[in-house]
Amino acid sequence: YSELRRGGRETRIKKFDEFWKKKDTTPETAYNQVMHEFYRRVDFALTDFRTYREMNGAITDRGKIYILYGKPSSTERMLNPGGVPKEIWKYSSQNRTFTFEDPSKQGNYKLAENK
Repeated sequence: YSELRRGGRETRIKKFDEFWKKKDTTPETAYNQVMHEFYRRVDFALTDFRTYREMNGAITDRGKIYILYGKPSSTERMLNPGGVPKEIWKYSSQNRTFTFEDPSKQGNYKLAENK
């Protein structure tokens, strides 16, 4: 990210284009599916993971994980009276599990465990 921000405007644009060209799984087409999917996830995270404290849902812990990994294979929400609310996201194809907790009980879920 810091490398992409170095240089003048034209240099930054060129670096940005080169970055996404390297990620493109179908370089023979004009449409970059990987870039499209990344920005689709960012747009989703911006609104769906916003909280009362953080209006930009893309910078919340859940938003960041969603942007990196996409929609989880399964989610489980645990709302125990007197306990800390939890959300567990499982990504079966990648054998990953993320547990988020909200000690404030106001929707501000923080990443508590990453397996």
